[in-house]
Amino acid sequence: KIESEFAQRKKLKEEKLKDKGKKQEEKKKKAEIKKNKESEDDKKDLNESLDKLKAANTSGNTDDIKTEIESLNSVWSTKSAAMYANSREGQEPPMQEAPNPESSSEKKDERKIEDADFEVVED
Repeated sequence: KIESEFAQRKKLKEEKLKDKGKKQEEKKKKAEIKKNKESEDDKKDLNESLDKLKAANTSGNTDDIKTEIESLNSVWSTKSAAMYANSREGQEPPMQEAPNPESSSEKKDERKIEDADFEVVED
């Protein structure tokens, strides 16, 4: 009887682990689909801005060209900031160490200064 309870508990734990694994896999798939969709939307927006710039370039109107360049730069800036933010998710920000003034003086003290004899040779 004890063995059967142990086996049942073990089986339940295994099933829970399998369910948890399946849920994690589903989350990953959904995140990947969302990421791909966002990526496609980003590409679409950038390509639209680029096409507008190409059309302005063929017209030869410098004001239109400048406007479309600014538009493309704006879209690119927004998309690249979003990509950067997405790439940093789940990562801890890098720690920056404050310079320690004592450590630089310690380094100077660590170097050994030697007196050397030398001879000046003139040609």
